[in-house]
Amino acid sequence: MNGNICYFYHNGTYRTTIAYQRNDDGTVSYGASFCRPTDQFTKQLGRKIALGRMQFQIPTIHNAP
Repeated sequence: MNGNICYFYHNGTYRTTIAYQRNDDGTVSYGASFCRPTDQFTKQLGRKIALGRMQFQIPTIHNAP
């Protein structure tokens, strides 16, 4: 992994945090966390959950542009 982790936040109806990282072999690892509309949206907690899910999953996007 190249060490550059990016985060994307969507603060619409379903508040979402997505962590993603391009790997040296061209794949992309990612993880996401979701809040219900009634939950308090906290970026720090969302990043922690999304990062943990990203590190737990096997990369599934190959040859990302």
